[in-house]
Amino acid sequence: MSVEPSYNGSFRSYSYNRQETEAAIRILCKRYPKCFFEDPHLRRPLENNIISDLEKDGAPLKYDLLVRAVEFYQTHFGYRYNILAGARKINLDGKEVSIVTESEFLNTQKKIREDKAKLRERNEANPITTARVLYQSGQIPDDQLKKIDALPMMKAPVKVAPKVIEAAAPVVPKPAKPTLADTLQRARKPKPVKPSGKTIAAQVPESLAQRIDKVAAQNGLTKSEVIRMFFGICGDGTQ
Repeated sequence: MSVEPSYNGSFRSYSYNRQETEAAIRILCKRYPKCFFEDPHLRRPLENNIISDLEKDGAPLKYDLLVRAVEFYQTHFGYRYNILAGARKINLDGKEVSIVTESEFLNTQKKIREDKAKLRERNEANPITTARVLYQSGQIPDDQLKKIDALPMMKAPVKVAPKVIEAAAPVVPKPAKPTLADTLQRARKPKPVKPSGKTIAAQVPESLAQRIDKVAAQNGLTKSEVIRMFFGICGDGTQ
């Protein structure tokens, strides 16, 4: 058995964990099936000198582990609830050898109330720590751990999907209005005219003739080009 030094330099017994203690209880249940039970609800009060009887019978456990296992077995709420005044205590063979006294019953009930008060205090302070302590002390079995109110379900953090910002549609510029230079350039390209075979004689007003001369002089065009431009604009409907 391994030992570890205490703070004052002396040595103390190894502290068995829950798994080792429960394994020792299973050994007792298997060797003494009429006395020890894995199901806490089936556990019956043990006679007072049960550890001494286990030593005499040659229980295959170290003494300190044997003591730890029996204490662990008896501190479970399932065992304590069966400590009733007048209930029969059993020995290793499951035989009833004595009874639970009124004083033992009252002391057990007091211990239950004290432990429940501690449980409420721990639950208010830190429910997860409370459940862990009760589990390690054997007061909460494995199959009941998930049902303990002291372990509230932790809400998973809500994942917020990132907002996708759609790119704005490209702005298509509106076609610019044709300038005078564009109009003049287009006018310089004579449109094909189908010959009609007819000769049209027209008299141009003097004011229009003067305007044609002015536009031709300002833009370096001939009068014929200005006249074609004028008739082209009128034909296109351009203002």
